[in-house]
Amino acid sequence: MRYLEQYYVDMQEKMNEKYALIKIERDAWEIDKDDIKKLVNMESEIVSLNVGGNVHIQTEKDVLRSVPHSLLAKMFSDMHDLK
Repeated sequence: MRYLEQYYVDMQEKMNEKYALIKIERDAWEIDKDDIKKLVNMESEIVSLNVGGNVHIQTEKDVLRSVPHSLLAKMFSDMHDLK
């Protein structure tokens, strides 16, 4: 009887250790998820680019404006009317 009691106590300790490790991993994942959300603007306008006459590429305006002072950032700053 004592053997079974110790067996269940040991199993519970192992499960608690695994749970603690999973919780640490999940907390780190939640932090990463929040960091990624800060980088991505889900409200960014989608624009189509005509490259070379036939090829159409779609991307977010925020991507095109992600490098400050670049030509693309200036073009898509909403200061100019683009076709």
